[in-house]
This record gives sequence, C-alpha cells and structure tokens, in this order.
Amino acid sequence: LREYPTDSIRNHTAKLFGYNIWHDLLLYSGGNAYSLDTIEHKILRPAKEPRIHFAIVCASKSCPKLLNRAYTAEALEKQLAENTRDFFADSSNFQYNAEKRTMQLSAILSWFGEDFGESKEAQLKAIGPYLPTPEAQQAAAAGRVSVSYLDYDWSLNEQ
Repeated sequence: LREYPTDSIRNHTAKLFGYNIWHDLLLYSGGNAYSLDTIEHKILRPAKEPRIHFAIVCASKSCPKLLNRAYTAEALEKQLAENTRDFFADSSNFQYNAEKRTMQLSAILSWFGEDFGESKEAQLKAIGPYLPTPEAQQAAAAGRVSVSYLDYDWSLNEQ
C-alpha cells in the first residue's frame, strides 16, 4: 500500500543500488524489524512446508490469491491445502496435456523446486494431490511427464 499506485512490485526492486522492497521495507512484530526477504527465506522456507509458496503473495498476477482472512494455527493445514488446490486450478499456473504427457508449471516451482523435493519426480509427487484433475494427479504420481515452466506475470494484481 505504501507503493501504490504502481504497475508492478518489480518497479520497487533496484537492480544494483537503491531501494529494494524485498530488503528495505521493514515490518515490525514483537518489537523486531523483518524484511520481506527475511520473512520468506529465514522464517517460512526453513519450516520445510513447501505450500507456503501458495500462501505468500507479492501482489503480482501470477502470485497465489491473497486470502481474505488471517492464517491461524487451528486452520493452517486446511488453508494451505485450499490455497494450493486453488493455485493449480488456475490455468495460468498449471496446464496438463495428457496426449503429449507434458505439464507446464508456475515459475514458482522452478525458483523454489528444492522446497518440494530433490528431484523432478519428488516435486511432482509433492504437488500431485493438489492438481485439478485425477488424470493430472496420476501423471504427477507416476512422474512420467515432461515439465516446463510458464511465464510469470509480474504486473500488479489489483484485486
């Protein structure tokens, strides 16, 4: 909200020098300051729960949807499962062609693939239960598909 109006969060990420929203925007909790980068890479990712990638949002069109309620300990499992299913149900984040045996995945799976598993097969098995069709789920479980990654749309999601 501090940067709005803007076309993309990428307008606020300096390439070499200057303001970088991921590092320089500080958020306070319990009297401590945290950058967005610290929250993602030092707090959330080390928890070893890859579905957090479908809960954290950078306001871009290719990001997961922003939940309209808080994440809570009691509902976290359900919230993460729903977010992950919703994310893959969107054809701009996942496409499966059974005839060609290909899956096109969000670039999130390219950038953070190791969070989902050490191999392509492990990564597909991790996301398989959340894919939108039984055919896609079975193909992911078998791991016998060619994988490519969709372009990421960094333009502002103004929902």
